[in-house]
This record gives sequence, C-alpha cells and structure tokens, in this order.
Amino acid sequence: MKNQSTATKIDCLKIMSYNVLLDFYKEGRDPSFIVELPASIREQAPDILGTQETVTDMHDQCLSLLEGYSCFKGEAYTENNGRGNYVYWRADKFNVLEAGHRYMSDTPTVRSKYEKSREYRGFNYLFLESCETGNRFLFLNLHADYRADEDTRVLQLKTVNAFLNEERWQGLPAIIVGDFNSTAHQASISTFLADNPRLAITSEVAEVTGDTGATLVGGFTSKIPYVFDYIFVTKDKINTKYYSDIDNIKNGKYPSDHLPIVAEIELFN
Repeated sequence: MKNQSTATKIDCLKIMSYNVLLDFYKEGRDPSFIVELPASIREQAPDILGTQETVTDMHDQCLSLLEGYSCFKGEAYTENNGRGNYVYWRADKFNVLEAGHRYMSDTPTVRSKYEKSREYRGFNYLFLESCETGNRFLFLNLHADYRADEDTRVLQLKTVNAFLNEERWQGLPAIIVGDFNSTAHQASISTFLADNPRLAITSEVAEVTGDTGATLVGGFTSKIPYVFDYIFVTKDKINTKYYSDIDNIKNGKYPSDHLPIVAEIELFN
C-alpha cells in the first residue's frame, strides 16, 4: 500500500468497460445478444460500467435488463438514435455530486469536433462519492474517433487531460475507461500517459492479470489481435489488484464486436 495511514478508508471497486456495438442488425450478429450481453455484464457484477456505441434501443431493450443500476446518458452524437457513451453505476453504492459531458475538441462545452474528425466524439464524466467511505473520485467514459487519423486522436485525448487538470479536480482519484481506437504503442496513448504522469494502464500495473490480449472481435466469432479498450487510473490514489478482458463467447458467438474488460481496484483519498 502506498503511504497510507491506518485511518485511510479504502473502496474496493470493480470497473468495467464495454463497446456494445450500436448496430442491432449487423450481419452475423446473433439476435440472442439482447439477452447474452447483459447476462455477461451481470456475471461480472461491476460497480461502475462505461459503455460505448450505446443507442436508445440498446439501452431500452438490452442494458435496461441490468437491475440495481442508474444510468447517465449525457450528450447524443447522433439525433436519430441517441448514440453516446453511457455510464451505469450501482445506485446503492454512490452519490452523484456532478454529471456532465465534454466534446473532444477545442471548444469542449459546445457541440464541436476537430476538422479531421469524421464524427462528434466526447466523454461523459461523473463526480462520485462512495456511500460507504465518503471517498470522492472522477469517472470518465469516452470513445475516440476510429475514422480519424492518429494525430486527431492525440488532440482528442489532450482534451481529456485538460479536463482532469482543472483546478477543481486537482488530486482527486480518477478512472478513465473507453474504446480508444489505438494500441498502447501508438501516439495517442503514449502522449496521453506522457501528458499526465499520474495515469497508468490497469493491464500493465495490476498485481494479478487474467487475459490481457485482444479486445476486438471479427465476425462475432473470433478475436482480432488488437487492444483498443482500456481502463486507466491515477496510480497515486488507486491500486489495481486485478485486470482481465472477458471472453464472453457463447454457442460460438460473441454478443458484440468488442470484448468487455474489467479491473478490480482499491481507491483511497
């Protein structure tokens, strides 16, 4: 444990990130995903879950099957289906002190995007307080633009660090999850970490790891050897006990074109 007094209060939390794929009717997708996807989430029982490519139908027909969770939808990037990065949390475990959205652009508080970004992209954030310990922390959920170039994703993640470095959040524990559409060796991730030395990738600092391989799926039947999905934490206030991606294939089919990932953490103020 890192310089903690005996009076330190610790929250043991399970964090999950999952790109659930907005397309209900994508070729090759088994209709049973409507049941299997929330079932695989319930099996992990996360305290907080960030989903990407979530649309209104996905929430109403699928993720609403999760019991005991509250949801923050934030801003929609498309008007026709409510597409966004939803956040779900155990309603009995946290008080929400603030919830909001920022666009990943030079003007993050208004609907905007970088010139080379094909779509509006941003992140939802929650400022949470643990009901058990009173510990306060930030949770961010994002989806970087896969149609943009790497330079644009660098800029998008710089807006995330700018938010984390705002005076009101100084020193707070933070958890950042999402589909970053880059590998750890590419510029957007390496720059993101270099710009904020507090941050660590949970798969790299976890005391115990399960599967740390691919998080992408091809044809809903097999893994593609890329990791695009991450859980980052501020390592000065959060210890990562365990990390794994979840191989949730059933009857030869994955529910989405991404695997869910989980991290078990100890958070303290």
